[in-house]
Amino acid sequence: DQLLQCLECSFTGCAPCSIAPTSRQHIIEHFMETNHSFGVTCGPRADLFCFRCGDFVYHEVFEQEKERIAITQHFPWMSWKLNPVQRSFDPLQFLTTPEHGVVWRGLVATYPKSLPDEYLAAVNRSMDRLLMFKGELESKKMLWGQEALRFATHQNLLYMPEKWKITAPIGMYNLGNTCFMSSVIQCLIHCLPLQKYFLGDIGHHHETCDIIRRYTETVLQLKNEGTLKSDKRKISNSSGVCLACEMDIIFLKYYGRTIGQDVCHAVQDPKSSQCISLGTDQPEIKGEPLIISDLLTAAWRTGDMDHLAGYEQRDAHEFLQAFLDIMGKHISQHRKRVRSILDDQNVYNSTGRAKDSSNFDGNI
Repeated sequence: DQLLQCLECSFTGCAPCSIAPTSRQHIIEHFMETNHSFGVTCGPRADLFCFRCGDFVYHEVFEQEKERIAITQHFPWMSWKLNPVQRSFDPLQFLTTPEHGVVWRGLVATYPKSLPDEYLAAVNRSMDRLLMFKGELESKKMLWGQEALRFATHQNLLYMPEKWKITAPIGMYNLGNTCFMSSVIQCLIHCLPLQKYFLGDIGHHHETCDIIRRYTETVLQLKNEGTLKSDKRKISNSSGVCLACEMDIIFLKYYGRTIGQDVCHAVQDPKSSQCISLGTDQPEIKGEPLIISDLLTAAWRTGDMDHLAGYEQRDAHEFLQAFLDIMGKHISQHRKRVRSILDDQNVYNSTGRAKDSSNFDGNI
């Protein structure tokens, strides 16, 4: 962040003294010689500097592009292609001043986004979670609540892959004769590819999936006056449950019990300020066994595991095969919904797109 690159050419020089006290200000000399005006810091913050203003500035379009690049880097299957900037104006903005009261701001320039707000909110949920698990405190520290900040601080002290590895076993309460299910879930949780998929890569964030599922269902109902088209059935399961979401929640709770923090709540409500004091663990939940009733209920509600429903003893291998097959289908359905939104907006990014994970195609 102490180096600036000119946005109007390829020159890179040391930053102004405002952020680098010992700087020789080569970037300022460059701006004066070339009459260029804008530069960006070379660090992860990518702050925009305006020579005419003599300070760092904020611009909505520049922040949107930074967001798009970050999504493309970390979640390529949810990314969108670069589009021409759209510009409009808002004539209804006012402000209140002590001297003149309510004042009209004039025709304020606005820059409509190329994607629905619901989709961007869903993607940002995954990005916020990724930043928390990586412990990148500088990114959105001012927006996080105490619980999310405490978890991110814990993650900041770890090295990869300890940031997502489950290092201690946690028990599970049986619900009747369901030990065959609990044993299968325990094996899946301690499978390193799945730990990396759900906790490391944020391959299926349950909040992202829920927002996108509700959005696509609402749009299709509005288009078809409440009736379902045939393509709706191809990308959405009729039961309304997602085994991948339930498994993601189990991974979060399991990881939280191993470190003594409510990770699931920190991820679901990162701006909440309700938390115990920073820097302390929660001994009452550390090592506490999990209750996986929601996961088992969701498995039974899918409609494809009726033969395994109930509290009687069943075959563990049969449950494993059915569970992985349905969870893989639900992940595929979620990614089809994502692509349908991008296709509708004509911003689908087909270049450089990562292939879907093959974890659920029999490799495990």
